[in-house]
Amino acid sequence: MEKQIRMKNHKTPIALLIAFLLCLGYSRDFIFKGINVLLYNAIRRTDYAAPDFFFFMQSWSYNNLYGLKWILTLLFTLFYFWLQWKLIELIFHQENINKWLIYFYLILILLATFAFSIGYFMHQTDIGYSFSRKFMGIVQSPLPAMIIIPAALLKIRMEEIQQK
Repeated sequence: MEKQIRMKNHKTPIALLIAFLLCLGYSRDFIFKGINVLLYNAIRRTDYAAPDFFFFMQSWSYNNLYGLKWILTLLFTLFYFWLQWKLIELIFHQENINKWLIYFYLILILLATFAFSIGYFMHQTDIGYSFSRKFMGIVQSPLPAMIIIPAALLKIRMEEIQQK
């Protein structure tokens, strides 16, 4: 009974964290697509319309826009990590499960770095970027929590069964 009451008290913060994760995803998508339009315009000397939100960036150079994407990638990765950390913490109250998130992120960021580096050193930056982008796309999404939460629930259930 106590466990149910405790979970009931956490439903609102959990729902809010999930809502923030969803809003973060839509915001990230909107921002990066808008910047990509501006980058395309800078490279191709075209004038595709970007959303009005990006009016102040229209005169930025390609390098400035590209640098901004790197900064935003870092920020969105940190935001996603923090929100998922809080979500897992609220659900499980176990530090060792939160460590899974750290390992998940470290592995994917190392794979992204490795893929980008290999592409760079083999003069295949487009291929290296493409692979690294896939790994970074995972850490900039709720996917890590969507994998870790069911895995942790399974682990806890299996431990309960073993103790019986």
